[in-house]
Amino acid sequence: MSEDLSPYRVAALRRWLRAANSRLLLVQHQRKLLIANAAAVKQQVEQLQRERAKRGRFPSRMAKSG
Repeated sequence: MSEDLSPYRVAALRRWLRAANSRLLLVQHQRKLLIANAAAVKQQVEQLQRERAKRGRFPSRMAKSG
């Protein structure tokens, strides 16, 4: 294939591939960060649900304490 292309075109395609690869790596990194953040949010929501469930079991205590 490179025999059909000029050296200028080959160099341009290599630069384009390098840039595309860099963007792909960045997107993959951002995806990992989003997954980690989603897991943290899930844990926080579960913790809040557990706390609310505890308060629901003893409503009179909460009323007395304030």
